[in-house]
Amino acid sequence: MSLHLVKDGLRAMADRLVAPPFKAWLTRNYSDKVITGPFRGMHYVEKSLCSTYFPKILGTFELELQDTLQRLAKRDFKNIVNVGAAEGYYAVGLALYFPQARVTAFEIEPAGQELVKKMALNNGVSERISVHGRCDKPDLVEALQGRDNVLVVADVEGFEAVLIDTESIPDLKRAYLVCETHDAYVPGVTRKLLEHLKTTHRVEEIPALRRKASDMPVKLPWWLSMWGSFVPRWALLERRAAGISWIVAEPLAPK
Repeated sequence: MSLHLVKDGLRAMADRLVAPPFKAWLTRNYSDKVITGPFRGMHYVEKSLCSTYFPKILGTFELELQDTLQRLAKRDFKNIVNVGAAEGYYAVGLALYFPQARVTAFEIEPAGQELVKKMALNNGVSERISVHGRCDKPDLVEALQGRDNVLVVADVEGFEAVLIDTESIPDLKRAYLVCETHDAYVPGVTRKLLEHLKTTHRVEEIPALRRKASDMPVKLPWWLSMWGSFVPRWALLERRAAGISWIVAEPLAPK
C-alpha cells in the first residue's frame, strides 16, 4: 500500500472520528468565533462551503495572505468586491476589517448566499453587504462602475482566466486585486494574469505553503495531543488542488 493511500485513509478516519468531538470542543471553549488571524472574533457559521471548516474557525485559512491583509489595512478602502464568496469568510471578514467599506459579494451557490447573509447578520454588518449570484463580466463592470478605493478579492475556480480582464473591465486597472489562481483547472492561468496585469499594476505571486503542526493556534486537549502532529496537520489542511497560488496586484494609478 502506498504512503499516499495510508495518509488518505488516516484523514478519512479523522474526518469520521475526530472532527465531531473536535468541533464540539472548539465550540465549548471558543463559541462560534474565529480564534486568530485578521478576522479574529468574527462569528462564523456552522459549516464552510467549497473549503474546509477547521482552518476558517481556527483563523489559519490562507495563512499566505495574512501579511498582505496587514499591508492592505493601511488603505482606506470604501468598496470591496468579493467574487466567489462561499459562506462569507472574506465578505464578512473584510467588512469587519474595513469598517468604512461597503461589500458586494457574489456567490453562485444559493446555499452560500444564505450563509453569507446569516454571517453578516450575526456580525452586525448586514447593512454594508449586498449578496448576489453568479458574477460574469457585465456584473463586475456594474459592481466597479463609479466606485473609488476598491479592493477586489476573487476565488472563482479557474474563471479568473475570463473575469480578470482589464480591457473589457477598465475599472479593474485602478482596483487593488487579490486573486486565487488555479493552474490545475486552467493551465498557465497564473502566468497569463501576471503578464496581463503588469502594465497596470505592481504584481506579486504568492505560492501556497504546506501547513506545519506549529501553525495550530490553540493548545489541544490531551485526547487530541496524543495523536502527535497528525491532528494539527489534519485540522489545518485546506485540501487544495495542486497548482494553487495567489496574485496580489496594486494599481499603478489607483482611483
